[in-house]
Amino acid sequence: GEYHSLPEGKKKRQVQEQLFFYYGLTDRLEIDAQITYLHNYVKQEDLKAHAHGFADTYIFLRYLLKEEDDFPCTTGLFQIKFPTGKYKNLDENKLGADALGNGVYEPGIGMVMSKTLKPFIIHFDAIYTRPLERKIEEVKTLYGQGLNCDFAVEYLLPKDLILCLN
Repeated sequence: GEYHSLPEGKKKRQVQEQLFFYYGLTDRLEIDAQITYLHNYVKQEDLKAHAHGFADTYIFLRYLLKEEDDFPCTTGLFQIKFPTGKYKNLDENKLGADALGNGVYEPGIGMVMSKTLKPFIIHFDAIYTRPLERKIEEVKTLYGQGLNCDFAVEYLLPKDLILCLN
């Protein structure tokens, strides 16, 4: 694929609120769900638009592979993104801001590594996704594969609170 920045005079920004639920099935295996609420803001010259709503939903299976004092805690994961966000029948007056998903199921595999260095917990993850082909508005669509890498630092606060920078 190719990346093209927006032309001069056009801007897009996004704010997300995420809820992440997890449930331990065994000592090493858990099932997780992530629900995201988006706020999209678009500006094109003198026109502005804002839209908000629920985005696509993720379900994960995570398995603890390795946990040792000297080595980062390593977890393998399988995920699938469900196309629950709006992607059809977009309002032309919203300048694309009302697109809250892409309409495609996306399975993925990855790894999460975490290490505690008190008062911090450091996380790194890498997830490879391969979207499935789907007809969107009668057009066969196949989005590109992706590799997403994230780095986060948590600071342990009093009373079991955590401040996270992602």
